[in-house]
Amino acid sequence: MITEDCGCGNHSNKPTHMAPKQNTLKSLLIKLMAERIVKVDNSYVVYPKNGGTRLGTHPSKKAALKQLAAIEINK
Repeated sequence: MITEDCGCGNHSNKPTHMAPKQNTLKSLLIKLMAERIVKVDNSYVVYPKNGGTRLGTHPSKKAALKQLAAIEINK
């Protein structure tokens, strides 16, 4: 049974996968980021980590990452 949440924000009640054993930069960023990117059809949508209304829709993942970077800079 999985008991440790990975911090990706995609779980409602129980985690479905474990956090990486090593603290890589990517795993640390996932835990710290308050937003997440979800692929919907052919676009990438930025949502708050805890759900809610979409913050932006982008044609590419690179454009969505740019929005996340702008959000983090302005915090």
